[in-house]
Amino acid sequence: QMHQESVDDSDLFEDSPFSLKKEIVVTCLRERYLTYLCTFYLWTGGVHGMGGEFGLTFNKLSGRQIDYSFFRNLESRSFKQLLKAGLKRYFIENDWEASTDEEFAECLQGVDDINDIPLPCADPYFTSQGIKFIYGSYEISSYSAGYPSFILPYEEAQPYLSEEAFGLIE
Repeated sequence: QMHQESVDDSDLFEDSPFSLKKEIVVTCLRERYLTYLCTFYLWTGGVHGMGGEFGLTFNKLSGRQIDYSFFRNLESRSFKQLLKAGLKRYFIENDWEASTDEEFAECLQGVDDINDIPLPCADPYFTSQGIKFIYGSYEISSYSAGYPSFILPYEEAQPYLSEEAFGLIE
């Protein structure tokens, strides 16, 4: 059974421009793992608010949260190419010019080498289609880029998963 909880704390700050909205949703429930999707938006009266989205996947048998320690070879050239391709796809699907490497480089900020993009700060999480990697606002691009993200299909992710992580998706 799926569960969703949404909270709007705006009324706690009636005499200020502050508002906070957050939501936690069970987004993927499988035999061996469970994923929560957490979203939030905070506005303190400035030009724009700040939001975020991240997922938390848990091994249902052990209770352990799936984090980067469940992955391997994420610094390899082959994985870096998957990261680059996934992000290029994100920008193209969101109507940014990113077909060429030069255009793609213009989409990024603070990234010196488009073939060595840093991993997102947030841990990847399991979805029904694959493993989602998501960056926060301003993490690798401008605010207008949203939350650059992509889903790596499980078949492509297999070489980069630990034995325990792979066992969850079989």
